[in-house]
Amino acid sequence: MANCVYCGSLLTRHQAFAGTTCDHWRCREKRLNSQLVAHRTEAARVLAVTRPERFPIAVVPHGLQELVPLAAGSRLMLAGFLHGLLDAVAEEADPEPSAAVQDPGDSPALAAHLGRVCAVCRGYCCHHGAAHNAFLDRKTLLRFQAARPDLPMDGVIAVYLDLLPDRHCRDACLYQGAQGCVLPRGMRADICNGYECGGLKAARASFDPASGGYAYVAVRHDHRIQRSAFVEDQVIRPYPVDDPTQGPAEGSRSAHDDSPDG
Repeated sequence: MANCVYCGSLLTRHQAFAGTTCDHWRCREKRLNSQLVAHRTEAARVLAVTRPERFPIAVVPHGLQELVPLAAGSRLMLAGFLHGLLDAVAEEADPEPSAAVQDPGDSPALAAHLGRVCAVCRGYCCHHGAAHNAFLDRKTLLRFQAARPDLPMDGVIAVYLDLLPDRHCRDACLYQGAQGCVLPRGMRADICNGYECGGLKAARASFDPASGGYAYVAVRHDHRIQRSAFVEDQVIRPYPVDDPTQGPAEGSRSAHDDSPDG
């Protein structure tokens, strides 16, 4: 019988058939870390990246980016939803629109770095916006109107509808285009501006403003590393090299970029 390579415990027949690690979470975590370091080393060899240990590892989910034409009825459905937000508040006072659309503690350099890490994923979290109308609510519309006091609410809705792309990611948010979210930050829902997956939190924790931002972003799906990228300053270097993720990523309006409001 075999033993776990990390804790030495006796492996069951099923565990021994699957590999060399038991099912304890600490051992599984050590195995994942070992795989990530090995993958980073191999990617560095292929891409001729020196000292790969300079790049802290961040693991993000796998977002698909198959673009499809905007369905004929999508614009009408979204218009009906947005007009419904205006009509829904009859007895309650309007909520205060949130003034901030990004963490005031984030420097422009950190926000840009997180945006590049986010771009490697290609918008896994944006998938959920399909069923929730981009998470838009009345508060978000009011916040945008507060920045455009000359614009009536019908005009606000017209701006949102005009920004719909001709093509968006299949089964994902209508506003998820080829380069990420097509909405400027000030028009996005609070959750879209503020949500961070575990990989982004890791990239935030390891960010060093003096270095300009280094990260090795590994994209995992079904317990496998699907692809990865070295993020260095304003450059994204994908692995495998034919990966369509491009850098610099300023064109990708992720939840952490600093795009001007429309």
